[in-house]
Amino acid sequence: MISRRGWTPRQWLEYGLIRSLGLLPAPLTSAIGALLGRRHARRGIAARRLWVERLHRNLAHYQELHDPAERERRIIEHLARAGRVHAEFLVHQKLLRSGRLQIEGAEILAGIDRQVIVVCAHLANWELIGHIMARLGRPVCDIYLPPSNPVEHRIATEARLRWPIPTELVPAGPRTLQQVMRALARGDNLLLFIDEEKDGYVHAPRLDRDVPWSGNRWFAARLASKYGLDLLPVHFESRGPARYQAIIEPPIPATGQTPDTLATHLETHLDRWVRAGLEEWYWLPYFDRDRRN
Repeated sequence: MISRRGWTPRQWLEYGLIRSLGLLPAPLTSAIGALLGRRHARRGIAARRLWVERLHRNLAHYQELHDPAERERRIIEHLARAGRVHAEFLVHQKLLRSGRLQIEGAEILAGIDRQVIVVCAHLANWELIGHIMARLGRPVCDIYLPPSNPVEHRIATEARLRWPIPTELVPAGPRTLQQVMRALARGDNLLLFIDEEKDGYVHAPRLDRDVPWSGNRWFAARLASKYGLDLLPVHFESRGPARYQAIIEPPIPATGQTPDTLATHLETHLDRWVRAGLEEWYWLPYFDRDRRN
């Protein structure tokens, strides 16, 4: 848990206002998040922000949307979905209790009786992954990249520590590998988001780029190969306002496969997920297919 020492009055006010949203019914909290997202999008469009330009280019290239007005409408709705996700950090348990998460592939979860590495992506409301991890019945080691905004970091950390399973949060850094190895030795499951962004660069999926293996995709493949652990692919899709579906796919066995082969499997899954749900992909405003890290 991160400390709140040294916060400015403005940060305390922001934290209090955000937490107060959690007192509302889940659909209303989600709708307020969407409203704030749309407002942020319209301001960005008016100011001609770089992330707006990237969204225009990505929608034109990957979805062949050549009408600027239609792209602008999609950009506003993309930010509305992102706003929902941020607001829903506060009401995950309410979403679950009201039956707003459906699971496709529950029988796959029920058939897993050994340690696994769960691989996921920032699609729809990916933070509901905690409910999936709980169904596997083992403590979780979760590697994450802390947001630069301390208030956002605090809210996200509090949400993950409310997952209904013992969870160790491991920030990416020099000690990550050491902490992960200890967790795997204890028999914990590992959770990795394989489409991470770092320093403004989105490492994966490739999406037609010629880039080397790197980031969590490669890290997951190496750990699976070294420890003989299956990789369990999970992603989320929206099913209407504040309604989601988790899609569990068959595990990718590590036995007899090299890290390169496993990383290729992960890239194939991730590429398919993102292309199918491009407008629900959180990193779309950050993705620059022409940039080389």
